[in-house]
Amino acid sequence: MAGVSVQVSVLGATALRGSDGPVEIAARKRRALLAALALDLGPVVSADRLVALMWGDEAPPGAFGTLHSYVSGLRRLLEPGLEPRAKPTVLLTSDEGYRLALPREAVDATAFVDEVRTRHRVLVGLASQLTTGPDASWPERAEVEEQVEGLEQLLRTWRGTPYADLTDHPDVLTERTGLEALRTTASDDLALGLLALGEHATVLALTEQATVRDPLRERGWSLHALALARAGRQAEALDAIRRLRRLLDDELGLDPGQEVRDLEAALLQQDPAVLRGWLANGSPASPVGRARVEDRRGQDPGDPPPEPPGGGASGAEAVGRDERPLVGRTREREAIAQLLDSAGAGRPATVRLVGEAGAGKSRLVQWAVAEALSRGMAAAVGTCSADEGAPPLWPWRQVLAGLDLPSPPELAPALPAGAQADSQPDPQGDAHADPGPRPDARTADASSGTTAERAFAAHDAIAEALRDAARDRGLLVVLDDLHWADTPTMRCLAQVVASLRAGDRVAVIATRRPTTSAHTADTAGTDLDAALARHGATTLELDGLAADEARDLVGSILGDGTEPGVVADWRVRTDGNPFFLVELARLAEQSGRVDGEVPESVQSVVRHRVAALPEPVRELLLLAAALGRQHPPLLLARIAELDPDDLLDRLEVAQEAGIIHSAQGLLAFDHALTRDAILAMTTPNRVARTHARIARALEAAPPSAVNPAERAFDLAHHWLAAGPLYAANAWPAAAAAGALAADDFANVEAADLFHAALEAQAVDPQGTAYERFDLLLRLNESAARAGMWREAVGAVVVAVALSRALGDPVRMATAVASLTRYSVWTPMEYGVVEHELIDDLRTTLGRLASGDSAERCTLMLALAAQLYYLPGSDAEVAALTDEGMAMARRLGDPTLLAWAARTAQIALWRCPALAARRALAEEEVAAARASGDVTAEAVALAGMAGVAVEAGDVATWEWASSEALEIARRRRLSFVEFALRFVELSLDVLRGGGDREAAADALRTMTGVRMSIPATDYIEFGIAYALSGWDPVAARWLVDSVLAVDPDGGDDITRTPILQLLAVCGDRERLAPLLRGAALPSEDWSQSLDLAILAFAYAVAADSEGARTVAGALGPLSGRMAVAGVASLQGPVDCFLAMALATAGEAEAARAAAERGEALAREWGMTAFLDRFAEQRRSLGF
Repeated sequence: MAGVSVQVSVLGATALRGSDGPVEIAARKRRALLAALALDLGPVVSADRLVALMWGDEAPPGAFGTLHSYVSGLRRLLEPGLEPRAKPTVLLTSDEGYRLALPREAVDATAFVDEVRTRHRVLVGLASQLTTGPDASWPERAEVEEQVEGLEQLLRTWRGTPYADLTDHPDVLTERTGLEALRTTASDDLALGLLALGEHATVLALTEQATVRDPLRERGWSLHALALARAGRQAEALDAIRRLRRLLDDELGLDPGQEVRDLEAALLQQDPAVLRGWLANGSPASPVGRARVEDRRGQDPGDPPPEPPGGGASGAEAVGRDERPLVGRTREREAIAQLLDSAGAGRPATVRLVGEAGAGKSRLVQWAVAEALSRGMAAAVGTCSADEGAPPLWPWRQVLAGLDLPSPPELAPALPAGAQADSQPDPQGDAHADPGPRPDARTADASSGTTAERAFAAHDAIAEALRDAARDRGLLVVLDDLHWADTPTMRCLAQVVASLRAGDRVAVIATRRPTTSAHTADTAGTDLDAALARHGATTLELDGLAADEARDLVGSILGDGTEPGVVADWRVRTDGNPFFLVELARLAEQSGRVDGEVPESVQSVVRHRVAALPEPVRELLLLAAALGRQHPPLLLARIAELDPDDLLDRLEVAQEAGIIHSAQGLLAFDHALTRDAILAMTTPNRVARTHARIARALEAAPPSAVNPAERAFDLAHHWLAAGPLYAANAWPAAAAAGALAADDFANVEAADLFHAALEAQAVDPQGTAYERFDLLLRLNESAARAGMWREAVGAVVVAVALSRALGDPVRMATAVASLTRYSVWTPMEYGVVEHELIDDLRTTLGRLASGDSAERCTLMLALAAQLYYLPGSDAEVAALTDEGMAMARRLGDPTLLAWAARTAQIALWRCPALAARRALAEEEVAAARASGDVTAEAVALAGMAGVAVEAGDVATWEWASSEALEIARRRRLSFVEFALRFVELSLDVLRGGGDREAAADALRTMTGVRMSIPATDYIEFGIAYALSGWDPVAARWLVDSVLAVDPDGGDDITRTPILQLLAVCGDRERLAPLLRGAALPSEDWSQSLDLAILAFAYAVAADSEGARTVAGALGPLSGRMAVAGVASLQGPVDCFLAMALATAGEAEAARAAAERGEALAREWGMTAFLDRFAEQRRSLGF
């Protein structure tokens, strides 16, 4: 096992994770083999048993031989680095069979069993809540919290039916039953733990599911009743017990057990031990996490760590503190430069910098200090501290020390009564000396007149010292973080500013955060604001960075390679806050991640602010964060079960802390990143429970309280975010929201919601295979409309396997029909043969009764389409399509006929069948219109446009493509629009008109928005090829780039473009080895283009023999266009045929073909192509 890191998941579909991440197991039987070995983890498993577990009673004759091949393939997945002759260490073989050599913790099912049993032993005593209340057997609160976290994590590992890839073998059924029982135990223990922690509302959603899932299980009803009672709903709690009593009597003729009777008695007696008997919270934990809170209360999060008391801040020291570039802030820098100009000329002036934490106040101060020093001025910075131990006038002491000025004699006595002068720390001395008591701003004015006079004298002495220091060269004084200033500091600043007169070369900068109600209520703060206003102070408010400034700031850390969209997203999340932007960039620099992760430094800042708030406010902030960036206060009040006025009163301190604000009737977090941080530093399980609480409140809200569509999408979001424990609520909510999205043609969003519904339904204990089948088909339809073809095909493959397991041919026919219903191209990846799907189709078709039926028609044509890339299947395909189409016509259903014609065209997508495909296209359009399915009509029109291009029929192309695009735009049918736009791009290049770069960018944008069509990985290259195919300069650049990566000339898809690019460049040297031994292309959707480019390449290479061979193959395609599917178009076939004939020495035939090709090109307006072809004619001499 040395060096092996393998995790096997069987609580759902079999999954494998190696040391490098998830490992795909494509073959269904290979997944079944791994599940069978995991079922009997430890001992050797015989081949007989493996066959029984994998195939059941349907094992094929060659099952044992097939098993050996599956073992070999699985071993390669388990140990990909294993040398050919090396001994395996994970999947071992012996004479008796096979063994999976993994520890129990490496398989999720065995790990689940062990963990649940261990945690149950810890929490079992909590069941006394249901009868007598807490007792001595209960664990400590911290232990209960730990066990609850662990159980929630364990229950989240369930992804569906255990060992889902195995047959219903009796041993498999027994194991599933045992795991389900343990899952119920874990759910009960989780509910007991949450009840013991006082989280009654969270338990209700769990127990409601439990009573529906297993209505005769008494423990589920007991937990539900207790949760209701503790939530203040005692009448409902007693009613729940009465319902259980009736159920037991009606179904079993029994009375409830002792536990239920004891609980009922306790509820009737209002027993406080049961109703309020949960663990006390001795040390209130923040609802936003249990992480340590650092004591940096006075620090602006945009600043470096503050110096300890005793370290004065000179100008030079201040400049050196932060190496971040100062980006933007042009207006502010100009204002500060004017401030320094004015002070240098003997006109004292003051600037206030106001901005939220991290806005860059201190960074701007550093620039100001550097600017002052560069002018020969002196500069000193004093930073206010929130530390309760800081002495009065602390920033002024830092300023004086930074200027090497002694403290004025008047300063020492300016202390509260009872404080000793020698008890004050020296600003340059011991940072940890006892500073003595701090003056209370509320009692400062109550001091004796003598004390007030001494304070005035101290302030005046400081002002005089500063004026003296400025006399020779000017002085910049900075007071940073004035929002933390004590009363003497603010009064001293007011007096310093008031004392400045013409001729004093003093500039003052004071920084603070935006004013809060606490500040405005403070007399000293109000007096200071008034004094600054009277003496003409300028106020500069720092907003977030603009888009270009944010890019510059991020670029200074990550370079210019960061995607603009990433920076734009970061700017939205941070509102342009420089500190937050820098921290996101640093996180990306360290981890390479640019997703929604929240840097630890940002979490620390937010944690620090939140920790100072009262517990009820922290709880509200977590609720608000789970709700979203902004929301109506009435909604939050409803969820929190508070009066709206009480809610706003509680949140006032959060507003003062700069966490949230009110704007346009909404409550909003100051930054999206602040909201993200609150969620990130909260345990995932607590966040999940908060989402469940929100979802329950939304469900209970009256219809008039929330917009119905918003309610549907919000319910889906919150139930899904609540996690697997609430799967029974989540998947119906997601499916309902997906249906609404599909109705609005929001196809990508609908597909995402149906995918989420499937994931949730898989872990719903009551979920059925029939529900899953329906969800798979809804996912397929939305994904197909959005052009997410890989997702669409994947859903159908699973649905087919499910219908086969159900033995339901009707559902199988329905599933396979979805593969081609809205497909413009072949649904399979290039050259891929889905053997398991073909076997399923053949097996089911063989079991159907003979005679006409929609199911038989569907299965025949679906099989024909799946055989497309299977060599030697042409005769079977022809028979299946002929019989299938005849049956569809006899049945007379226009929906079936439209689908049949579409599928038959895909199955027959070969050059010899063009006439048949054109007839089928006309039949498909008529049937689609008759069916009323507008999406099917768009696909049919796109198909008709495609065959019209291939046939050289410009008139049909123009009207069919125009109508198809109109429907596609209206209904957001990305796949239809993409295919036709690609053809248009090819036409623009051949015609030499249109904004080709803009058209190419539009195609790239479409593929960047979740589109995944067959050959998706080649789309970017295909677009570049379409743009540069006939331009020698662009062709040279593109082909050099490709061959630098793949010197062998590409694969089956890129080989033809590479030949054309080299031919356009006239590069015979590199063409020759690629043409040597080249075979004629196979008959598929790209044959005409492949032959045409091969003819062009042979002509450039002057290979007469090769040209003669290709000319023979191209001859039957005369009069058509050289195309690859409904996408790439390179011109009339006859023009390429002419080049091949000329190279082969048949000049007369070449001229005739050229004239036919040029006539067709002129009909299509291909001016640029005709110019290039004329050059080839001159070069070849025909």
